[in-house]
Parts: sequence; C-alpha cells; structure tokens
Amino acid sequence: MKKMMIILSIFLLTSCNTNNEDEPHIEGTLIAHGGMISLLTVFVEDSISGNNFEYPETEPTSSDMENYEAEIYRLLLDKETKFIFNETGEELTVNMDGFPYHLHGFFQSWSDQVEVNVKEEFEREILTDRSTPVSMDASFIPIYTADEIFIESPDKELLIERYRTHTSTENDYKQASVLTFLDDSFSQDSLMTNQQHFQPYQKEDQWINNQVFFNDEVGIYDHFIDSYPTYYVLDEEGKVFETGDLNDVITYIEEEKEFEINEEWLEQQEHIDEMED
Repeated sequence: MKKMMIILSIFLLTSCNTNNEDEPHIEGTLIAHGGMISLLTVFVEDSISGNNFEYPETEPTSSDMENYEAEIYRLLLDKETKFIFNETGEELTVNMDGFPYHLHGFFQSWSDQVEVNVKEEFEREILTDRSTPVSMDASFIPIYTADEIFIESPDKELLIERYRTHTSTENDYKQASVLTFLDDSFSQDSLMTNQQHFQPYQKEDQWINNQVFFNDEVGIYDHFIDSYPTYYVLDEEGKVFETGDLNDVITYIEEEKEFEINEEWLEQQEHIDEMED
C-alpha cells in the first residue's frame, strides 16, 4: 500500500510539471515604458488595473499605493528569439536588420497581447512596497531573455477603440489617427517609410497618430482586412473613413478634417534635399 502511494505521488507530481510546461511563462499586455528602449515590457496585472491595463490619467493616491502589488517583466530580445502567430503556430518572417529599435513600436505593428517563454529558469515575482505604479517606474522590474513570443490575433474593434482620438479639455488641437495595414513582413525601413507619410501635417495645433500594421506571411489581419494596403482614419467617434489609396487619405484629412501642411517642415525638407544634392 505504501509503495502504491509513493508511485501515485510521483505520477501526480509528473503530471503537474507537464501541465506547467505547456503553459507560457508570461502572459500579459505590452506597454510603452521609459528607460531602455531595447527592452520589451510585459504587464501581467496590478492592484489598480487588474489585468486590463490602462495608462493612468492621474497620479495615484496614497491609498492606491498603500497595499500596492504588481506583476510585470522586462524582456531582452536577441537574434534567436522566435515570433510565433498563436492562432496557427506559424513563425513570423521578421526582418531584424536595424535591431535594436524601439521594441514597443515594433510590437505595436501586431498586437499588444502576448505570451512569452524565456530562456532562463522562470520564477514568478510580485512587486510590492512601491511609491508609484510599475507603469510609471521601471525600477527593480525582473528582466529575462525572450525565447519565444506568441502573438495573438488582433481584434478590429479593440484596435479602433485603442487608437481613436480622445478629446481633452487640456488639449484643444486638431487630432486624427491613421491605421495603415500592409501585406508585408515587418522591417524597420518599411515602418519608417510609412510613418513619414503624415509628418508634413504635424504642428503645434494639429497632430496625426500614424500606426503601421504588418500582416506578415501568416495573415495576422486577414480576418478583417480584405485587401492591402488598407487605411483607416479615426477620430473621437471611431473609424470615419476607409480606403486602399494613400492619396484618398491625404485628400480626406485636408478637405474633411481641415489639416494643413506645416510650412516650416516643408522648408526644412527643401533645405535637406538641397544639401543632399
């Protein structure tokens, strides 16, 4: 009987370990974070936001921080880190030339929900005794090296809600967001080229938030994008314009949204072009 109990205990322990090995080490939300831009920050949960992270609009109160707890990690990426589309298990074809770059911007081209396996032995850690939330202070956040990063299939409505403009009593400038969906694999050159399309419209009293999304060969956005490229224009109401032609976007933001070209920026560009010639 004693021998049978020992065997049963070993079996149960083995089963538990197997189940844990099938689960990702870290599962959470990618957030923009100050400090080293070559580190990726994954927020799991804290006692203010739970696991539905939102950037704080106001300073936390002393009562918020009194029994504050948080789980958050920072990740190093290297040439061996694999990027996998969770829905199909396919590996993404990422052009790593120019690495490192701003990693949060890099992952924004897919999804901000990720699962991660790390190279080191992983130990879950809860942070306490902090005067500010972890989203505002990167001190003492555990750092691991990412082995595999699993990208979730993005939700169209969540993307629109995240990037629609938000009116504020503090900011009375003109705002719009443009979401660009490309049937390409990620590259730093493509990201920079497509982000520059709306640079001439950035000035003190107007601002365009331009986000670029890469479909990759695995078809990350095929479940709601029928053809590429596709452009969404968003305001505080959500999506207000959709087209496959960049020129149509320019016409819309100039005529319907009344954005004006920044003449100072044009003069600077002309000067740069003359210097290069």
